Formats: sequence, structure tokens, C-alpha cells
Amino acid sequence: MKRFPLILFVYLALCTSCEKNIPEGLTVSVGGTLVDENTGRPIPYIWMQVNGNNYPAHPPLDNSIVAVQTDKDGYFSASFKTDGRYRQYTLSKGTIENRVYKAERLALDPRKYNNILIKAKNWNILQVNLKVLQNPYDTLSYEAQMFNTNNYEYLLKGRQLDTVVYFRYAAGHPLELRARVIDRVAGRQRVHTQAIETPLRDTFIQNITINNTADFPIFNP
Repeated sequence: MKRFPLILFVYLALCTSCEKNIPEGLTVSVGGTLVDENTGRPIPYIWMQVNGNNYPAHPPLDNSIVAVQTDKDGYFSASFKTDGRYRQYTLSKGTIENRVYKAERLALDPRKYNNILIKAKNWNILQVNLKVLQNPYDTLSYEAQMFNTNNYEYLLKGRQLDTVVYFRYAAGHPLELRARVIDRVAGRQRVHTQAIETPLRDTFIQNITINNTADFPIFNP
């Protein structure tokens, strides 16, 4: 009877070692929609990531294979070739701007098209629908500040802009949005700030239109 635990351990170890990696050269395709876990609404412009892993092997591998961004309707699609290194491929939220969403992790079937509805949950997120009608400068810096600490900074290029940016916030505390450009003729920065009172809910949407960044006041530190 004393040998039973040892025999069982050896048996389990052999079974684990028998698990094979997915063969090399298969084309894996995935597509679907990322939706908000609470509202069911599609989530636009978020980076999704496919990882390859070989759990429960030791040492484990868990590496990024491909990343794809959802479109304005929350839809995404991607394809990649297997390289024989992994036992499983999973889809989840990748490294995204400001890390505002946490998505569930789903395993992919390497031998068929993966049509997936994946859910994500956010928390204390400000979504800014930003329009800039005229920007005569190279780059517009857009960031948020709370408790005298800068949030994520977006560097946006273009004479006209129509985009979506995200920031974290602490519910019930004021958040300052700051747009900055470099006026090379004046040799100074031009800065526009806007204070926002944040509500007590997970997602807060703010529509902001900037007519002309040349109208920003000169920044005097």
C-alpha cells in the first residue's frame, strides 16, 4: 500500500507528459465581438490578444502570438500560423491603452474557425469622444490628471481628429482633461484644460469638440 501514492504520481506525470503540442503549420482563425459584461454593448477600439501557452508544462510558456483591435462596432478578426510550440491558444484582453478593460480568457480550437462573443468588464472609465476641427501643429497631447498625478497620455497626430480615448478615474473626484500642442513659432506650449466632475458609475462618456488648437492660451509654468 505504501507504493500506491508513488505509482499514482508516476502515472499522472506520464499522462501529463503525453499531452502533445498543437502541430506546426495550421492556420488558426478567430473573429467575434467584444461586449460589455454589464450592458451587452459592443466595446470599440480595444486591443485583443491571442496567447500561446503550454500549461501545465514546466517551465510554462505564455507568449503573445497576435494582437488585433476591435472596430467601432466591437468586432475583431485575426489569423495566424501555429509553430508547434504550444498546447493551447487563448484569446483575452491584451495590453491596451490605459488598461481599462479586463476580459475573460477563452481557449481557441486550432482546427476550425473560432466565432467568439467575448465579455469584458470595466471599472471607473471615462470615455472621451474627441473631435478636433483644426490642428495646425504636428501633434496633440491629450491626458487626464487626478490628485495631481497624470493619467495616460495620448499623442494624436493629424490636422483634424475624430477619435476615442479612455482614462481611469476615481468616482466622485474631479478630473482635469488637458490638451497640449507645441507652437514652434512662439517657442512655447499652448494648453487647454477642462475640469470634469466624475459620477458614481463604471463608465462615463464625455463628448468634447475642440474648434482650433491655435486658440489655446500660451502655457506659462
